[in-house]
Amino acid sequence: MCMQKPQIAVCAPLDAISQRLTQGFVLVGGISTLPALFLALSGLLMYPLAFYGALVCAAVAAGFLTFLVLSWAGMPTQIRIEADALVIERRWHRAVRIGYETIEAVTVLPVAADMRATRFAFNAGVFGYHGPFISERYGRFFAYATDRDKTVAIARRGAPMLVVSPLLPFAFVGALREALTQKKDT
Repeated sequence: MCMQKPQIAVCAPLDAISQRLTQGFVLVGGISTLPALFLALSGLLMYPLAFYGALVCAAVAAGFLTFLVLSWAGMPTQIRIEADALVIERRWHRAVRIGYETIEAVTVLPVAADMRATRFAFNAGVFGYHGPFISERYGRFFAYATDRDKTVAIARRGAPMLVVSPLLPFAFVGALREALTQKKDT
């Protein structure tokens, strides 16, 4: 049996909504540090009330920074179609492997207007869309997406649908279907 070279699909860049959410989150996090900075520069930190106020501002800013770093670390960067599995690479988090035996179908989803969903964990827009979502139209699904206009749905046996966003969705679906067919033939 000849081992084929994995096909790599680059994830789509962040869509406009995700860019705005990320920039807004960074802006609010940065603004939350300003009171502590002003108190430090004015020399008022020697007073207990000012000190605790600066401490609260620093804690809020640290929370924003932590969320930003974790969201960036989980952002998908590329999707590999290997001989036996689909692999979703992320920046710092470990890669996600989905074996072909669990994949039932793959298709390009319609435009983002149909992807209205409620996020119930993880992240819904800062550096992409990661985690479990619930949609009226699609039910429960798990997303590793960066652009809602270039989404591909992967139906899995015994698991929620997976939504990814390769740069070229139709080419990705064709390549994944070909890999699934080759796996079934062996």
